[in-house]
Amino acid sequence: MLRTITILYFVMLSSSHFYGQGSANIWYFGTNAGLDFSNGFPEVLFDSEMATLEGCATISNDFGELLFYTDGLNAYNRNHQVMQNGTGLGGDFSSSQSALIVPKPGTENCYYIFTVDADGGPNGLQYSEVNMDLDNGLGAITNTKNVLLFTPATEQLTATKINQQDAYWVLGHKLNSNEYLAYNVNALGVNPNPVISAIGSEVTIDNNIGQMKFSHQRNRLAAARSYEVQIFDFNNLTGVLSNLLSLDFSDNFYGVEFSPNGEVLYSSHFDSGFFLGGGVRQFYLYSNDAEQISFSSIDLVFEENALFGSLQLAPDGKIYIARVDDNSLDVIENPDVAGLDCNYITQAINLQNNTSIFGLPTFIQPYIDATFEICPGEVIYFHSQIIGDLDSLIWDFGDGNTSVEVNPSHTYSSPGTYEVTLTVMLAGQFITESKTVTVLNESIVYSADFVQCDDEISDGFTTFYLSNYNEFLYEVVDVRNLQSNVVTFYEDSNYINDINSESYINTSNPQVIYAIIEVPETGCFYDVEVNLSVADELLDNINIDQCIDSSLNGITSFDLSMATNQILNSTTTNLTIVYYETYSDAIDQESSLADIFTNNIPYGQIIYARAENGGVCYGIYPVNLNAYDIPDVIEQEDLYICTDSVLEILTLDNGVTSGNAEDYTYNWSTGEVTQQVQVSEPGTYTVTISTEQGCTVERIINVLPSSVANIQNIEITGNPNNSVVYVSVSGDGNYMFALDDEYGSYQSSQAFNNVSPGIHTVFVKDIKGDCGVISETFSVLGYPNFFTPNSDSINDTWHLLGNVQEFRVSAVVEIFNRYGKLLAILDDNNPNWDGKYNGALLPTDDYWFVAKLADGRTFKGHFTLKN
Repeated sequence: MLRTITILYFVMLSSSHFYGQGSANIWYFGTNAGLDFSNGFPEVLFDSEMATLEGCATISNDFGELLFYTDGLNAYNRNHQVMQNGTGLGGDFSSSQSALIVPKPGTENCYYIFTVDADGGPNGLQYSEVNMDLDNGLGAITNTKNVLLFTPATEQLTATKINQQDAYWVLGHKLNSNEYLAYNVNALGVNPNPVISAIGSEVTIDNNIGQMKFSHQRNRLAAARSYEVQIFDFNNLTGVLSNLLSLDFSDNFYGVEFSPNGEVLYSSHFDSGFFLGGGVRQFYLYSNDAEQISFSSIDLVFEENALFGSLQLAPDGKIYIARVDDNSLDVIENPDVAGLDCNYITQAINLQNNTSIFGLPTFIQPYIDATFEICPGEVIYFHSQIIGDLDSLIWDFGDGNTSVEVNPSHTYSSPGTYEVTLTVMLAGQFITESKTVTVLNESIVYSADFVQCDDEISDGFTTFYLSNYNEFLYEVVDVRNLQSNVVTFYEDSNYINDINSESYINTSNPQVIYAIIEVPETGCFYDVEVNLSVADELLDNINIDQCIDSSLNGITSFDLSMATNQILNSTTTNLTIVYYETYSDAIDQESSLADIFTNNIPYGQIIYARAENGGVCYGIYPVNLNAYDIPDVIEQEDLYICTDSVLEILTLDNGVTSGNAEDYTYNWSTGEVTQQVQVSEPGTYTVTISTEQGCTVERIINVLPSSVANIQNIEITGNPNNSVVYVSVSGDGNYMFALDDEYGSYQSSQAFNNVSPGIHTVFVKDIKGDCGVISETFSVLGYPNFFTPNSDSINDTWHLLGNVQEFRVSAVVEIFNRYGKLLAILDDNNPNWDGKYNGALLPTDDYWFVAKLADGRTFKGHFTLKN
């Protein structure tokens, strides 16, 4: 076995701030609700001045004494008064994790309040500084207030300490994006340039509520995302998220919390009806497979007409759950235990007259320090940095050994779990902090079998892609699949010369090789004897080709029975065919696929068909799932061709709207194979457009006849001064109409409404616009409503409007006063009245007329004479 000595450094009391269990002893949340964990169990508080729907945060000193609390809008001091300059913060009472308090590294009495707005509001993610030395020790917010980091932001906010540094990661998320932003908070302040991890689903206004939390080992993140819970690996040194696991369900998730050992995750949820019921679900994180985790999940509680909000691990090691609009909290007594033995208790804490809503205080995750894992025989170094005058100090290593050194080292002799306790007396007061150290059992030699089908030679030798088995090996030795793990393979048990894990050909069948698994997270090494065996043969590739609409972006459903038929038709052997998404799954016969499979790699994905004969591996067929875009074309179009003039040649194009048209082939109904064809007659023309992969689409072009119109009649109806003109035409085409402007706007309607009296011209053209324009001028008869016979040459006479003689619309007009007396008669020779009777100008008044047209029509009206 390879051995190495790992020096594990960790801080028991950090410089400047001791952010341990005492910091999280006081909780304020909901409507004036509060708890105090200083005596090791929750005692109800009644002094809160805060009423908030969701997010909030509280901070206490090393001894569990309240410093201040906030709902993200206002900050309250320990006297429950609004802190100086403590109003107008950038959070919101309805933001899931509205506020988060982080100690300012390098100082003893300063803190940052980070806030996030609700529903993607303009405040986004901001921070403000609190100096506890101000206002006689009650604290105040300094001029560093509401400093914007980014906007818009989701309602989720969390933080964790950076290992072995006096620094923190504060994590937020952009709205309408899949980007997580990790901000480094250190002695220099808040670094405004975040570490960005673009991973997971896009977060929109519809799924931005709920909690996200770091695990207490600081190496994982869980986030509620509406209808799913997403889990990521977190690199505590770089701030980068990776290795997404998405747990999908039909319910809406809100609260999340890891168990202290990081192996169990809990989440609250409510059904899609929101008010029909809710519950709390447990996920056992025993696998790196999201489907397996989801399948093994259980509901610890579900209540109709109830809602459950935030989850939060408390200093007593239990997880508390907010019951919405309730005077109580639920509790999980043993959160490290998978299954119902975790002991979920409903309404365990009676808040009496105060109310729990959605929120519980947001703390740095974890404020309880992580469990450390080491290997047997390794030296672990304990380090303490203590502020103030030290009266006494003692370390208890949990195995019967103690030390009074400030920075001792210790070696555990056997595997097991040990609780290490450091007790110090500072200024006459005792402070105690505990950590759990697990000594792993790496003395076992594990074994694993890699069974692989042969290649086409059938000689018992094949290429083993050993690295594909890494995840399988992690399960064999029961270590988590982390990207930092290192697996090395050797041909001999002396571990002298390593072999190529990406491509190794066995030297005998069967053959034993050896693997060493190194887990940098713990510094441990594990030995595995690997038995290689080769089955009969690896068979030829199978292809399933499918043409799809380009809007599907290369994702479609494949019928795997098409591949089954190809395999069975290629052999006389009686085979059973099962499909797998990865080669290693096919080898291990894990996670088989249904016959209808939707690819998750766009356009091209390889899956594997395992063929068995009598339960023995006959061969593994790589199955290429190929999705090809059908060309995007205008599939149907109407065009027009002129038929009454010189023979017109019309060019028909391929209608391709995207991609490179030169990459396709064309087959026209005319027999031509070019991208465009020319036609001279009406008719229906088709072209079949094909890709290199054989995907086709048909385009239909209807070439319709068109010609210059013939104006048959112009009919004028309606009342004078409010005429409707209807133009009747004939011709071989579809026509458009314009009034008085040949180059103006044309309409498809043959009727023009509200046409004014006078001379007008109608223009008619074919819809194609190339066959020609025909026009005709006409008159609309009308009359003025008044005239002013004052000899100013403006409206001096009254007459019918429209050129009556030119258009042969003769009329005789009789004019009367209000008493019916005939005053004047107008005709073609005497068309105007000057307002006089017997040579004398008549007074201002209304006058009536009767117009008798030569075509037999008669119309009446009245007008005003104005002097």
